[in-house]
Amino acid sequence: MAYNQFLLDEESQPVTCINTHRGLFNYTRLVFGLSSAQSIFQRAMETTLSGLDGVLCLLDDILVTDQTPGGHLKKLNIVLQRLQDAGLTVQKDKCDFFKNEVKYLGYIITKNGLQKDPEKVKAIADAPIPSDVNTLQSFLGLVNYYRNFVAGASCILSPLYDLLKKGVKWNWSTSHQQAFDKIKKCLTSDQVLTHFNSNAKIVLIVDASPCGLGAILSQIDNEGLERPVAFASRTLNAAEKNYSQIQKEATAIIFGIRRFHQYLYGRSDPFILRTDHKPLISIFGPHKGIPEVSANRLQRYAMFLSAYNYTIEYVRSADNNADFLSRASLQGESPRARAESEGDNIGAHTAAAAAPIDRASYVNFVVEGDMPLTLNELRKATKEDAVLQLVVNYVQNGWPKKIVDSQLKPYHLCKTQLSYEDGCLMRGHKVILPESLRSKVLLELHSSHLGIVKTKSEARSRFWFTGIDAMLEKMIHSCEICKQLRPSPPRAPLAPWEFPHTPFHRLHVDFLGPLNNQTFLVVVDAHTKWLEVYDVSTSTTSATVIEKLYDFMSKYGLPHTIVSDNGTAFTSAEFTKFCLLNGIAHITSPPYNPASNGQAESFVKIVKKGIKSS
Repeated sequence: MAYNQFLLDEESQPVTCINTHRGLFNYTRLVFGLSSAQSIFQRAMETTLSGLDGVLCLLDDILVTDQTPGGHLKKLNIVLQRLQDAGLTVQKDKCDFFKNEVKYLGYIITKNGLQKDPEKVKAIADAPIPSDVNTLQSFLGLVNYYRNFVAGASCILSPLYDLLKKGVKWNWSTSHQQAFDKIKKCLTSDQVLTHFNSNAKIVLIVDASPCGLGAILSQIDNEGLERPVAFASRTLNAAEKNYSQIQKEATAIIFGIRRFHQYLYGRSDPFILRTDHKPLISIFGPHKGIPEVSANRLQRYAMFLSAYNYTIEYVRSADNNADFLSRASLQGESPRARAESEGDNIGAHTAAAAAPIDRASYVNFVVEGDMPLTLNELRKATKEDAVLQLVVNYVQNGWPKKIVDSQLKPYHLCKTQLSYEDGCLMRGHKVILPESLRSKVLLELHSSHLGIVKTKSEARSRFWFTGIDAMLEKMIHSCEICKQLRPSPPRAPLAPWEFPHTPFHRLHVDFLGPLNNQTFLVVVDAHTKWLEVYDVSTSTTSATVIEKLYDFMSKYGLPHTIVSDNGTAFTSAEFTKFCLLNGIAHITSPPYNPASNGQAESFVKIVKKGIKSS
């Protein structure tokens, strides 16, 4: 009867016309079934009860709350008076007054917080295994109503959501059954969400895993205990799964703050932001500037966070409640094991009160056996490096207006990115290597022989010093193992030589030997196949080759073209000058493809066979 208390104006009544056996009739009051009836009724009720704190309304369900009986009675009088002024009535037998616990919109609300309705939970617990997409969608719709009570709901439900993707064939597997059973178990727990208290200390805990993001909004009560207000989680999309870990953790922070924006924005008392990724303390600390060397995405995130009043704390993964939310669907990896693998044994601390973050302490090497470089070795080498000590002095005491020393100019160009932390000179998050350690570290990075591009990428992500690229290129080009592993250049496709129309038009030349301590110069005419062999055992220089060719040409004339390989005797400046002076075109065969000078190569084999058989 609630809708029927609203009169329709004459212009709207024809829209509600119905056809009956007694003719056409128009409704004169708001009626159930109209598509706009709900929104009209809700807007009217919100207008009627606007401005009343502790009063909620969804259609005809009105909830009036207060902390004291006197305040509660006062609000009831105001609500009833407003309803009376609006010409609305309530049905007495459907009203409950002065209750410590009420059922409202599928929840049980008590003085301690928000709980699930046992009747709704029973429907979830008794739900049969879905047999098709439609029954799965119905189950997920019921589950999602209570997802705020479940830590890591998105990751738990991820296998079930996969069955809803377009083009995926229905196949209920073990992973789906495990997700189905786990979400039912989580929803049947007695988890209670406490009422939000704007005067309490607010804590936002976030974490990221390979599959999703998690966030917990909690508050510290009068007894000093953290009590959850709400849980939130979501899976990562395809692009986000390719993010680096630091960007995933930063995305988790942004996700948590956006999800709980209405609780966090505009607070005079800063809320506590907790993360288990230590580098973010330096980047997102509210009392620190945005590092210039941070990725663009992190810089955008830092600017977004600047609108909020917060302090940021580091907490080990083992102590991070949100860690479960983000990785709830993962098997075989415990938060404590993850924390121990990170090597963090430092308690939580705030960015505002803590000592400067030791970025040098999280330069990690993945090795077997002894560490190739320790932090103490790095500190010692930095202290003994004269150039770096000058840079440290300028970083701590200020740079002069003009730098004359050429060794210091590269550091002066990036002076805004330099810092001195715990005995190590840093450029952003990269360690500046002392000269004494450069070869050692680069050799260690190249131990897997990845090649120039990948080795450069590995080195640049961790270290910096002047000339790092040139040093890496020189080291890799001289690496014997890389030379053996490096594939040979692709061979040029062979094309037949055009047959010359006149004798001695094109000559093919090559060396034979050493053979029996002798070396010979083989000269072949491409037209007549005329062959002459010269003994050049005493010298194979360009001068000797030119001398023999002059002897050949004195008898047969100047050729138009000479074809040779890429030997130094044929590629020298002296031989090039000889060809230019005589108007001879010089063609060299492609590297690693001697078959392209086949005329000379064939006769070399003939001569070689003749010498050996004589």
